[in-house]
Amino acid sequence: MLRKIPSVVITLGAVSIGILVLTATLCTSGRSPTYSVPLDITGPKSTTELEVRVSHSDVYTIALNYPYIDSPGRAKAWTLAGGATLKGNSWQESGAPFAFQIRVYEILSGVEVLNKQIDHPGLTSWGAEWLSAELVRTHLVKGRYRVLVDRSGSLAEEPQEALQLQFSKAYQGK
Repeated sequence: MLRKIPSVVITLGAVSIGILVLTATLCTSGRSPTYSVPLDITGPKSTTELEVRVSHSDVYTIALNYPYIDSPGRAKAWTLAGGATLKGNSWQESGAPFAFQIRVYEILSGVEVLNKQIDHPGLTSWGAEWLSAELVRTHLVKGRYRVLVDRSGSLAEEPQEALQLQFSKAYQGK
């Protein structure tokens, strides 16, 4: 009798895990994933490339994220990102000391679907562990895409965490 109890518990545990995996798969199937890669900030210029899969036609965004660990790190990220500061009686936001050239190509056809220049991107959102500057927002149809991001410009000092380029479905608001 005692030998059967552990095998029943193990079987129930395996079935529970299987149900959780199936539920997670069903809830996320058909959704385009989020891609995040480090932005190379060594030197005055760099190119970052990534390939992405879009599961369904929608609006997507490419953003520059400034992750941080703690309160001093957030203050440093805010400064490096050129976040708004109060000068006299007005708020001023310089934006990041970068210029970006962003190109998106549909892989199958090689057709360029986006080519945009962005200078000094400003912060557009923030959370508990990151600050974010949306670089571009564009409508894409289902398919695979190659994203090239050319960066020029340099930060005054090293960030607490590596800056990240993120490709994801765009937040549409409430």
